[in-house]
Amino acid sequence: MVAAGATDVELIGAFEDAWILEDPEWTAGVEGGRDGLGRALTADKEEGRVRGLNLRGKKWKGEALPASVARLTALRWLWMGGCTALKSVANLPASVTQIVDRAFGGCTSLASITIPESVTKIGEGAFNGCTSLASITLPSSVTQIGEQAFYGCASLSSITIPASVTDIDFQAFKGCTSLASITLPASVTQIGEWAFYGCTSLASITIPESVTQIGNGAFKRCTSLASITIPESVTQIGEGAFYDCKSLASITLPASVTQIAEGAFYNCTSLASITIPATVTQIVQEAFHGCTSLASITIPSSTVVGPSAFSKHTQVTRA
Repeated sequence: MVAAGATDVELIGAFEDAWILEDPEWTAGVEGGRDGLGRALTADKEEGRVRGLNLRGKKWKGEALPASVARLTALRWLWMGGCTALKSVANLPASVTQIVDRAFGGCTSLASITIPESVTKIGEGAFNGCTSLASITLPSSVTQIGEQAFYGCASLSSITIPASVTDIDFQAFKGCTSLASITLPASVTQIGEWAFYGCTSLASITIPESVTQIGNGAFKRCTSLASITIPESVTQIGEGAFYDCKSLASITLPASVTQIAEGAFYNCTSLASITIPATVTQIVQEAFHGCTSLASITIPSSTVVGPSAFSKHTQVTRA
């Protein structure tokens, strides 16, 4: 019988997960040994089992977690942000249902991780700054990729996004400079603000028919982006969506688009051809400013054109 008000260590020590407190792999891997491990553990107050592991801030010294992490079948969350020695994560139990916010943020040596099928959410900044992470497969159970989830993952060249994901959230892949291509599933309805900002290796992307909105700055400074197809489902292209996409040579806007936002194609210096549909009622200021290869363009007679929407290099005529 455990006394009322028992500490997490006392609770764990009296029940099924007591072994972890004496396991040499665990005590050797944690800064401070057994005492450090005890401080890192959170107990389930009813079952006395390990519910959480807080090893952030370089508390974990090893390159990988012990395989016995799979025995912690009550584990719900794992927090290892800033553990710069960590290279791989595997064997997480099925009790883990989300990669919590900033779970592995700043784990600069993390090169591989196996995410169990039980995970439904990749939290905000979950892998922010994991500069060694080259590829990752998200299981079909994942429905949400949080804000800045892969922000600054400069080595990330391959990622599989399952058909269960509906939103590519704010800055989700910002600064993923090695990401050359990505396939968005037909479940995605929104590409969030600055989602792919600064993905300088991204050469092409196919946007599925399910997408209705391309957020502000979504592809800003994707300097290798040469080809993109915008489907008929898209009604809104956000401010600066393709700002500074210097390799983008041509684009066709679907009839569903009614407005071209401020700076949407600003400084797209290779853009030589674009078709403006009759449905566009407004081209906002600086939408095509700095498009030095755009010699001429024909726009609908009723379209309102904002100040400096086009540069002096472009001859604008009305349909």
